[in-house]
Amino acid sequence: MEDKVFGTLSFRFGWTKKEQIRFFDKLYNVRIRTSSLKDELPTEIQQHSYLSFEVEKNTICEKAKILIDNFIDVNKEQISEQLGIQAIENLATLLTPYEVLFFKNGKYAILFQTKWSESDMCILCDGANLKVDEGYILEFEY
Repeated sequence: MEDKVFGTLSFRFGWTKKEQIRFFDKLYNVRIRTSSLKDELPTEIQQHSYLSFEVEKNTICEKAKILIDNFIDVNKEQISEQLGIQAIENLATLLTPYEVLFFKNGKYAILFQTKWSESDMCILCDGANLKVDEGYILEFEY
């Protein structure tokens, strides 16, 4: 499917495509996905949200890195215990971004696989407001 904003998309649990983002000074291939059913096209709100992300992604990733550092610092004992290590040395080895999910309400989330838990970590973006936590915070987004 060809979308005027997202470009060429295929359907896999939402309309998707691949794109690169820079995080922790490293390029990652991530899935861009809309929260949509197969018979639903990406909404104007999702398109606007995607355009905002494209313009602001470097700034968002830098701000998110600070929030992730804080999250890990607050939870370092639990994370170190789950990893079986004494100290957390390199954040980039613990998290891998794999998806940016655009919700119908205009919010979007950057999802990360973590080495310490089966729960994903995510950055929920609502305009200029960013929140970092485990993936459960996306439960009531649509």
